[in-house]
Amino acid sequence: MQLTQIVVLNNEVIGKPHTVEKAKSILQNVMQLVKIGQNIGITSITGHKVNKNEMYGLLARTTYYGVYKHNGEYHQGSFEPIIPKHLFDQVQDVLHDRSKQKKQDWFHAYKGLMKCGGCGRSVTAETKRKYYKRTDRYAEYTYYRCTKRKVICEEEGVTDIELEVMLKSYINQITIDREVWDLGVKLLKAKNYQEMETQIQTRSWFEKDLEKVDRQLEALLTLRLNEEITADEYARQKKVYMDQRLEIQDKINDREHSTKNWLELAERFFETAYQAREVMEKGSPEEKKTLIQTVGWNLILKDKKLEFSFKKPYDILLKPDIRSDMQGCQDSNPKKRFWRPL
Repeated sequence: MQLTQIVVLNNEVIGKPHTVEKAKSILQNVMQLVKIGQNIGITSITGHKVNKNEMYGLLARTTYYGVYKHNGEYHQGSFEPIIPKHLFDQVQDVLHDRSKQKKQDWFHAYKGLMKCGGCGRSVTAETKRKYYKRTDRYAEYTYYRCTKRKVICEEEGVTDIELEVMLKSYINQITIDREVWDLGVKLLKAKNYQEMETQIQTRSWFEKDLEKVDRQLEALLTLRLNEEITADEYARQKKVYMDQRLEIQDKINDREHSTKNWLELAERFFETAYQAREVMEKGSPEEKKTLIQTVGWNLILKDKKLEFSFKKPYDILLKPDIRSDMQGCQDSNPKKRFWRPL
């Protein structure tokens, strides 16, 4: 086999100076090189057509950069090298990367989020890779189907594209536009102001109760110091007052926590509803999965159709009267109508 016949692609021979990009381009598909070699009549020593493994062997010969192996030792040849050593090394790097077993690590965004409507088992996902000989390309197809674990189930699966279309249709039902989002932010500020006013007043009441208990503790201590009560009486009554004090402090903390928690939930509600459509259109698989987990529950796949239920409070956006309130209450009382569902 002649050295100048090792690889021919687009009428070029790897016997001339080439850049790294050219080397990678030539080695894009080793099978294509095999086909070209067979077409121009390259054969092995035994006379049969060159296969893929032999092509890898050909491309790894050190003779191309002027070094040959004899009796287990490498020697510098007296002939002119076909390619420089650095290009040979770069070619080996490309070959090494392509020869590695590629681990397929697909992320299926909606795996485990649905149940099969036929048998109740979980819906899993699988990606298949198909080779098209005519166009010499691979295509990947992802299907969501029943796991059929230990049961015979006749439910058919759907493609990821079909599932996304159905999911987007549901998500669009609870998506709010910019105008409603702006209004929601204004209502949040107004409601938060009202809550803070109420909280300040309530805290003032609780603090008065705390002061009363503290005075009782001081009086109790005075009685004990004057030996007007026994040590046992002092201990029993002190525990009563301390328990009362802890209960009041817990009420203050719970009130502050509930107000803060309410505000965070309300903000998250508006942000999620406002960004939902964009997430489904442009978001990453992880972002889409998080969105579906946030707003949806009881997802059932049956007869290639998706049944989707919304979690609270997102389900209120399905009601026409709620949407009317949201869009028409700029001049109305936000405390009475809009915030009741939240």
